[in-house]
Parts: sequence; structure tokens; C-alpha cells
Amino acid sequence: MTFLRAIKSHWLFLPAVFALLALVAGWAWAFSSPQGSSPDDNYHLDSIWCPPPVEVTGCQWVAGPDGSARQIAVPASLVGATCYAYKPADSGACVDATEPGMTWTDRFDKGDYPGPYYRIMHVFASEHIGRSVLMMRIANVLVAVILIGGASLSMIPTLRPVAGIGVSATVVPLGAFVIASVNPSSWAVSGIVGATLGLLAGFTADRTSRRVGGGVVALLGAAVAAVARADSGIFLVMVLAALGILFLDRLRRDLRAWFAPVGVALAALWSQTHGAQNSSQFGAHAHPISFSLFFHNLADIPAVAAGVFGLNWGLGWLDTKLPSMVFLPALMSVAVLVTVGLASLSVRKVLALSAPLAGCLLLPLVRLQLGGEAVGEAIQPRYLLASVMVFVLILLVDRSRESTLAFTRRQAFVVVVMLSVANAVALSTNIRRYVTGDDVWSPNLDAGREWWWPSGPGPNLTLAIGALAFSALVVGVWWRSLRAPGPTPDRAAE
Repeated sequence: MTFLRAIKSHWLFLPAVFALLALVAGWAWAFSSPQGSSPDDNYHLDSIWCPPPVEVTGCQWVAGPDGSARQIAVPASLVGATCYAYKPADSGACVDATEPGMTWTDRFDKGDYPGPYYRIMHVFASEHIGRSVLMMRIANVLVAVILIGGASLSMIPTLRPVAGIGVSATVVPLGAFVIASVNPSSWAVSGIVGATLGLLAGFTADRTSRRVGGGVVALLGAAVAAVARADSGIFLVMVLAALGILFLDRLRRDLRAWFAPVGVALAALWSQTHGAQNSSQFGAHAHPISFSLFFHNLADIPAVAAGVFGLNWGLGWLDTKLPSMVFLPALMSVAVLVTVGLASLSVRKVLALSAPLAGCLLLPLVRLQLGGEAVGEAIQPRYLLASVMVFVLILLVDRSRESTLAFTRRQAFVVVVMLSVANAVALSTNIRRYVTGDDVWSPNLDAGREWWWPSGPGPNLTLAIGALAFSALVVGVWWRSLRAPGPTPDRAAE
């Protein structure tokens, strides 16, 4: 008993419990779908098995007219892993029926992405495709937990709830699915959020150890995002602009506060110059200005940001439709946070929030306009996920007290229940989509099972473990508010 009491009293006990719960919740999402289930997975899996430059990584390849690789040889099960894409009534069983051996494909990275992400994930690649994919997914969940948990530990105690409250309220359902995938967007989201929280910890640090810890996390987060997607640089600059405005007074009086932001800026610059995503999205296909298209997109662009919470956009290849019991509770939860946050606005905070708001609305609007496309054709909610999360995180910061905004017990209770319901229903829906296809409605996920992993817990047990772990995690990060009834205290102007 004395030993257990000593463990519980240790300052790392609760953070370790929260990290474990987050890992278990992410593990359930990693197990909830077969290989190839995240967007463009045939492209990304091929690039992981044959990371760039393919000409020197040992893969078989066929040269094009310019001497570079035009096709590569990859395991046939990688190409066939998306056999159920855009067929929501089909289960994931077709993956197991994929022909063995190797096949040729031209779907691989030829310089659009920075490259290091694929080379790092290649460490997990083996002849056991499914096992390798699961290891990659769980590793990506671990990256997110380390970055967010590390930033949280580096924060002053009064500001620490920002990380748990902000992330838990914005991660369901799209964030949970993307982070627990092999898509490079997993690292982009985790890295950008980690950089945001790390900089926040550094700017508010009350001692050197917190400043150093926050700076290290910020730099790691920026590096993780930069090596995953070239457009991460744009969003890292957005983070720097937002927090630079919010903590301009700190930057003016303390030169040490500049170290981490400069490192993040360098990572953003590296990202911008090591991939063709930005030039292809914002410059190569400019169309004549169409005011009718502009006003149409202007009126509908918020729908893409709302897709982060499952409204009108599905998971997977956008073919896993989510029921209203996902997006309604998820939107209600974030609405509580926004309502409380709007009550503490100042001019400085409004200016700071304009940066992630531009990432949510302005950047996709420009991209659609340049491409001559309407909302729903090119920009997906996952591209805006990091911006939405950063917006909420900054909204939660109360600079007048250097703390997290206060919530009443009723507000906290509503959010905990709504998020728990949204996550459980979203996880169940995603599992059902691949176990039998969405034409089966039984709450028993084992009923009529056509696909599942050859080892590990079954669908029902995976759902139960994942849902309970996430609910316990949400209760934990909201515990202070759940125990503090009463009206939200008045806040001094910032």
C-alpha cells in the first residue's frame, strides 16, 4: 500500500495515466479500419515501401523519358488495399483476397512531399503488410501523445488544461481518424498542434526548465510537421503569427523568447522549399477571376471547416458517412468552448485569432478560386484540421490571468458527455463500415463479420476499450471544471 501511495503521489502519475488513456483510445482508432483506409493510402503506402528517392532505395523501377522513375514495383496487396474505396456497402474483406507477389504502379511520391516522413515510416515496412500498417499507425499515435503531453508538462499549472481541453474538443471524429493513420497529415496535425502548445508553454514559462521544455517540444513539433507535408510551412507561419501577436509583450522584453519561434520559422521555410504541394495548389493552375464562383464559395466555405466534426463529410475516402449523433454532439461541444472564449475577447486576441481563422477560411477560398473549383471539389476538411484546433487552443488562453478560461460544472458536464457520445458513435460507425459495409445496421459489430484483423480483440471489444479510454481521458482533462461549480468568473480585460 505504501508503494502504491508513493506512485500515486508522484508528479508524473496523472500525466502517465492520461498518456496511457490517449494511447489506448488511439489504438482503437488504429484498429478500426483495414490497410488503405485513409485518403490516398495507395499513394502513401507505395511511397513508404519505396521511399524517395526510389532510384537509390533498392526498389525495382522503370525509367521515364527524363531518366527518373516512372513506375515502381511494390507488393500487390498495397495497390489492392483500396479495393473498397468509394464502395461503402463493401467490407474490407477484399483486401485479404488481393493477389500475392509484386505489381507495378505509378502512384508514388515524385517530389510532391518532403520525403523524410516516408523514409522514417519505411522502418516499419515488412512482408507482413497489415502488421506493418498497424505498427505505423500506433507509432503515429505515440508521436501525437509525446508532443501534446510534453507540451502540457512544460506549461505552468494554470495553463495546462488548455492542451487537454482544446485537443479533446476538436479531435473527434476526423482528428482521431487522421492521427491514427499512415497519412502524412497525421504528422502535420500532431506537429502543428505540438508546436503551438510548445510555444505557448515557452512564452508563459515561469522558470528555465519550462521554457526549455516548451521550446524543445515546439521545435520537435515543427520538424515533425515540416517533414510530413510541404504545406505545413504555411500553417506553422500561421501559428507564429497568432502567438507572436498574443505574446508580443514577451517578445519585446525577453530575447530568450525568440529562440523557439526562430527555430519554428526555419522549419517552416525548409518545408516550403522541399515539396511541390504549394506550387501545384496555389500557382500552377490559376483560372480567370470568377466573381460568381467567389461568392458561391464564400457562402459555403464554413462547411469545410465544419467537416472536421463530421458534418457532411465522411471518414476514410470520404465514403464513411457519419450519423448525426457524431457531428451534433461534436459541434455542440466546441460551441461551448467558443461561447466561453468569445466572452473574454480583447483586441489583441481577436488579431491573434485572425491567423488560424485565415487558415480555416481564407486559404481554402484562395485555393478554390485559383483552381476554378467549388466547395467540395478540391479542399477536404483534413487540410483545415490543424487550423481549427489551433483556433480553439488560442481561444482558451486567458492572458489576464495566464490561465485556461474557466468553465462551470454544467458546461464541463455537457462537453464530457457530448464528446464521449460522439467518439463512441464515430468509432462504432468506422468499424462497422469495414467489418460488413454500411448496409448492416446491427449494434453488434461481430454480427455478420466479413473482415477483421487476424489477431487482437474483436470489433465489439475494440469499441468498448476505445470508447471507455477516451471517455476516461475526457473526464480527466475536464476534472477541474467538473469539481468547480458556479458561474464563470468575471475576467479582467487583457
